[in-house]
Amino acid sequence: MQLVVTFASFFILPSLLIGSYLSKRVSKKTMLRFGLVLYVIGGVGPAFMNSIEGILIFRAILGLGIGFITPLMNALVAEYFDGEDRSKMNGLTVGVNGLSGAFFLIIGGAITALGWRGVFWTYCLWRGFAHFSIAVRAIQRDFVHLLKHV
Repeated sequence: MQLVVTFASFFILPSLLIGSYLSKRVSKKTMLRFGLVLYVIGGVGPAFMNSIEGILIFRAILGLGIGFITPLMNALVAEYFDGEDRSKMNGLTVGVNGLSGAFFLIIGGAITALGWRGVFWTYCLWRGFAHFSIAVRAIQRDFVHLLKHV
């Protein structure tokens, strides 16, 4: 059980490195969307698995998504805010991440009482599905462009 919880962490670093390389070739918007797609797929996927190996594969995909998303949040704040506003936005970002993590931990525990698969559905709130549908189109367009110029 503990491996299922921590396995995603092993895949954050590789996606940080890949994301750094790709960020010079595709837009931040595309990178963010790509990360969100991986996040939703990796977060919800374990709900459909019957083996620990399948669950771990999707947890790895989740880690890759987190690795793409996390540095972009900081980059976007640095790009669009200056001075005191930047400090406030960084504080807000950290605060929301911390509170939402605690909130979903509590919600996840309550949902798990109904069945272990249910906890994975917390990854696909309405926002996840909205971003997923938009992201797939943008990713396809930008990565086809990237492949043409490699």
